[in-house]
Amino acid sequence: MDDITAVQARVRGEPMGRAGAELSGSQSDFSVPFTGLSLSAVVSVLRDLMGMPETRVGEEIIAEGAELRLRLHLSGAGVIFDEADEGTDALLRRAAPLVWRSVSPVFHASWLTDNATSEA
Repeated sequence: MDDITAVQARVRGEPMGRAGAELSGSQSDFSVPFTGLSLSAVVSVLRDLMGMPETRVGEEIIAEGAELRLRLHLSGAGVIFDEADEGTDALLRRAAPLVWRSVSPVFHASWLTDNATSEA
C-alpha cells in the first residue's frame, strides 16, 4: 500500500482532499439521524440508483518457490495485475500505477505524464 500512497502523493491532477478512492478502513461511518441507516448504507443505495458500482480491489499473494506472485482483481473487471518476482517491493511498485489506472484515471494520467512516458 505504501507504493499506492506514494503514487497518490506525487499526483497533482486532483485535490488531495478528494482522493477518488478510499483505502480500506479510511472511511468513517455513522448513523443518519431518524433513519436508522448508516452513512455507508445510504451511499451504497445512492450508488446503486445512479449506476455507480463501488470499486474494490482484491489481492492474492501466492508463494511459487523463491518467488511471490501478486494477483490483483478489480470488481467487475477481473484481473488487472498478475506477475511474479522475488521481491515484494518490486511487485508493489509495478502494481501501484495499475491500481490507480483502474480506480482513478486522472491520477494515472498525471503519473504517466511525470514518470512513465514510454507507457503514454
